[in-house]
Amino acid sequence: MKRRITLAHKPEHGIDPAAVRLIDGTISGPEVLAAKQERLVFSPDELPDEVAIPLSRCPGQLHVRWGASSSYESPELLSSRVSPGLHVFYSPTEKPEDKLTLLCSSLELFFGGLECSDPASFIKLPSTDGDGRSDTFQYYQTYEPDHLISRLESILCASRPDDDECSARVRALRDAVSVDIFYDTKQDILRLEALWASDRFTVGVKPVNGHRTEIGILATDPSGGEVHELGVGGFLISTPDEKKEPSLLAFTVPSRHRRANGSFSAKFLSPHGLHPTLQLAVSSATPPVGFEDQGGCSLHAYLTLPKTIFADRYQLADDLFMLSKNLSSLRYASHPVDLEMPAYKTPAWGSTVLLDLAPPPAPGTSTDEPSAWTAEVPLHLRYMAPAQGGFSETQVPYPVVFWTCRAAEDTTFSVSPWDRASLGYDALFEPRTVFWHVEPHPETTGDGLVMKTEVPVLATEKSGWVEIGTAGTILIGFVWVLYSLFSAARGVTTPTAPSPTWVIFKYRSTNVHRVTFQKIRLDKLPLGGNPITPWTYILGNDGHLGEIAWVEDGYFTRDASLPMNEPTEPWIDSVVPYELANDGRLLVWTPAMMLCPSIDELPGVMGWLHRGLLSGKKIKAGGSFHAWSNIAVTDGIQIVPWNLKLLTRATEEVPPVYKQNAKFEHHLLIRGGSGNTLRELNQYAWEQGLGFPALGGFDGQTIGGMFNTGTHGSVLTTSHLVDAIVSLDLIQATGKLIRIEPADGITDPAAFAAECGCNDARLTQDDGYFNAVLINMGTMGVVASYVLKLTPRYHLKEVRTQSSISEVKEKLSGGKIYSLSSVAASHPPSQIAQTPPRISDGSDGGFRGHPYPAYHFELLINPHGTKVVITTRHPLPVDDSADAKMHFQPPGRDLIRTLQRGARFSRSRIPTWFQERFGLLLVTIVDTLIALLPPLVPRLNDTAMASLMREAYIDRSFNVFNIGPGTNDIPALACSIFVPVENDAYLIALDTIQKTAGEFAAKGMYNTAPLAMRFVKGSRAFLGIREDSCSFEFIFTARTAHAQRVIDGYDAALRDALSSFFHDAEDTEKHIDGAAEGKHRVRVHWGQMMREPDAKTLMGMYPLYPRWREIRDELDPGEVFLNQWQARVLPKAGAVGDV
Repeated sequence: MKRRITLAHKPEHGIDPAAVRLIDGTISGPEVLAAKQERLVFSPDELPDEVAIPLSRCPGQLHVRWGASSSYESPELLSSRVSPGLHVFYSPTEKPEDKLTLLCSSLELFFGGLECSDPASFIKLPSTDGDGRSDTFQYYQTYEPDHLISRLESILCASRPDDDECSARVRALRDAVSVDIFYDTKQDILRLEALWASDRFTVGVKPVNGHRTEIGILATDPSGGEVHELGVGGFLISTPDEKKEPSLLAFTVPSRHRRANGSFSAKFLSPHGLHPTLQLAVSSATPPVGFEDQGGCSLHAYLTLPKTIFADRYQLADDLFMLSKNLSSLRYASHPVDLEMPAYKTPAWGSTVLLDLAPPPAPGTSTDEPSAWTAEVPLHLRYMAPAQGGFSETQVPYPVVFWTCRAAEDTTFSVSPWDRASLGYDALFEPRTVFWHVEPHPETTGDGLVMKTEVPVLATEKSGWVEIGTAGTILIGFVWVLYSLFSAARGVTTPTAPSPTWVIFKYRSTNVHRVTFQKIRLDKLPLGGNPITPWTYILGNDGHLGEIAWVEDGYFTRDASLPMNEPTEPWIDSVVPYELANDGRLLVWTPAMMLCPSIDELPGVMGWLHRGLLSGKKIKAGGSFHAWSNIAVTDGIQIVPWNLKLLTRATEEVPPVYKQNAKFEHHLLIRGGSGNTLRELNQYAWEQGLGFPALGGFDGQTIGGMFNTGTHGSVLTTSHLVDAIVSLDLIQATGKLIRIEPADGITDPAAFAAECGCNDARLTQDDGYFNAVLINMGTMGVVASYVLKLTPRYHLKEVRTQSSISEVKEKLSGGKIYSLSSVAASHPPSQIAQTPPRISDGSDGGFRGHPYPAYHFELLINPHGTKVVITTRHPLPVDDSADAKMHFQPPGRDLIRTLQRGARFSRSRIPTWFQERFGLLLVTIVDTLIALLPPLVPRLNDTAMASLMREAYIDRSFNVFNIGPGTNDIPALACSIFVPVENDAYLIALDTIQKTAGEFAAKGMYNTAPLAMRFVKGSRAFLGIREDSCSFEFIFTARTAHAQRVIDGYDAALRDALSSFFHDAEDTEKHIDGAAEGKHRVRVHWGQMMREPDAKTLMGMYPLYPRWREIRDELDPGEVFLNQWQARVLPKAGAVGDV
């Protein structure tokens, strides 16, 4: 055995070498204030069988390291660190699955109380190139070394009766701050090292037969040599040795580990719940000595996390979030890490994470004080096993914090007698890295380097009730299954059915809806079934063919095979009809049949319906079923848009039929299927470098539903979103295709005739037809696809501030809306973005902190109060580096990203998160409060508006326009009423709305959400808003029973108010019926709740309605696409003329 003792002291604590003597093999000397390291090296023949045999089962290289939880000051010579606890690093030379299990057994034998049992207990570390070894596996556990000390004492000292100090030396390990055990079958040695913190140690060693011992009493000079080298001076004495006096030493040695300036502490921010934040408080941001001005050094934190807690690598991949926490990047995270599994089901011991920290700039030369700073690491606790009292403690060790700097190319650290490698984190850096360790200091004196926290768990004393409830639920489910089986068995006695006739419908159950046939029968047949025979073919999602028939009180199914006389018609993709509902379940209906054709199949399907037995049924194409009007409701045939999808650049269409004229700007043209959602179109367009100039607040609509209802934004230089349409393909009830464009349309008539010209397709280029079909509410046919002219893509910056109704009226009156929100109407937003906007200080006529003028201008008002939220959105150039960190949905779709994302690229985080996850719960709570305490509504509206406050939000344009999936998914009711901007009529309307809201409030009927005011340019669409207008959008929670009554009241009050207003303003001067004109200049949104207009009001609102109706009747003479509501609200042209 070889024994080496190093006493590392500070230069001022040295002793006189003459005071140390070697007499008869015994070394003696005075006390020295120093840190102490003791190393024992054993050859194989010196190991007792109790040690040799277990080690022989684990061929390879084994490092076992233990770090104490107590705080201590590292000596410069021995400054490397690991987190407190037991660390095992094993590189097997044979099949690891077998050896890891044996290693667990050996570790349990020596250390006791470990949770290591099989290979799944380990994590695999990244490979180290060129080391010639196999993979390395790591195990960790918080640990105190009592069992190890007892075991070593019984094994080592029992075999050395002549070493009377053996037991004392082993028991001294209880005071050590680290213990290392190294075993390597290639080197055939076992090495044991221990380190004690600085204390007074007596220089003294007694001789042991056959064993050599040397003592080095050394001081360090950190400034000696290169920055990666350590100067060492002192003296060395050994026994047995003929030399009686110490040998003086002075040399420099490369040091892999050094001490850095400063210190750090760690703690969990309170309160932490199940998602604690680990805060690292670092006393200095200054790089290591010698590197302050050179750069090339970076600061890191290496976390060793037991299985009860973990870091989410996906959350830590968000650069913006990381910078907000003074983190630079996630350099490494062990895997796999199951984000959902509870701790008691997680086989691996835990995980390790290496983070690059982002310290703030170091202080200038004007001060000598270090700059303290903090970094925050989000972590997540797993569910833990039940415990008495409902709480369980988990322990998390301090991380290792260090700077890394590069040493010279020819540096070899292994020449140092005190070199320490294989610590876990060192393998994640290149071999010439110098680690400058920041000393850990507990936040409170006396605390250790292990953070303890209590985690709420299931209380064992209450678990009985959970078990009873679980058993009861299983029992109920079992009884239900038996009942269902018994009910199905009753139908087996059905008589033999007639021979089946082929049916060309393919039925599919949807993932969302489980359909019970009992709810959808017609003459005891599934709706849409075979009208000739009681047997109807059905095809399941798995392709299994069967037949279904009505038998007495239920349906009976059986297997089927394809008939021999299969018709030649294609199968129509269909789903078994189920109950449909719009947002908020204001409308509920069940179609007779639901067909899902593709764009290519649509003409054939329409023709088949026209010629077949179902020719008398009404046909309606549905969108996302987001509309609150009856626009898509039918008890006939529903064309579901799921397969009406197509996204391509117009320049890539085959065959090419477009005019080759630069004025059409073909590079801005995209063809989109009417069944594509706006979300899909936005993503595709952005990838092509394009975007919409304006959008509404929801991207879940199909573009067919969005255009057909007149959806709009709030950019006064743009109108309804239909302004983007330059061409559309409409499929008529007969199955014929008609392409409709303006008079100077993009399609070349000759090319179209050559490629598409036949009896089933025609091109119509006429302004009247085109403007009529833009907003047609699905009454003219089914639109297959659109060609859209978009604009070069751009970013938007959103600013929201609070104001008052009085300030808004003051700054808007006198036609000032145009100075506040009109920006270079002829310029695309990408061009507007090139000029930084003027930001108002509030005294120049604008709103403080907002662009003046702004591209997008919108108001959010509490109709029962005085508060207003000003929202402006202004274009910014696309910054490629920032854009790479953005997404195709607004931020906040998952818990971590929402709560932790940086402010610049997010909206208000907590409200957004709750809306996205607890929308239904929030609505229920709000509705309950409203029902119990209606007077709370004004305060609730103010609170909702205040939650939207954010200094700025920058993102891709479509994300900023989108109010967010959480808000959109909350069930609600909506109505938009348009009032002209001319002569500030909309401000008169605002006064009227406040007055009317007060009258309804006196009756206990409140607006259960704030009121939005948006501004829209006049449209060319016949049923669009024909003049610049303000859109008042009224929102109600879905359960607001009085919503329709209040909407009717607002509509009537606004028509009366504007009748008086325009009568006073115009009658005297122009001698016209201003009252009638004012009444009819209040207009509706076709996709939302409304007070149904009569024929006279409809004609007044839309003077071109008679021509619109004529074109509609020409395209759909059989009124196939008019449902019952549309037939009532949209009278024939002759009826309108007679009014």
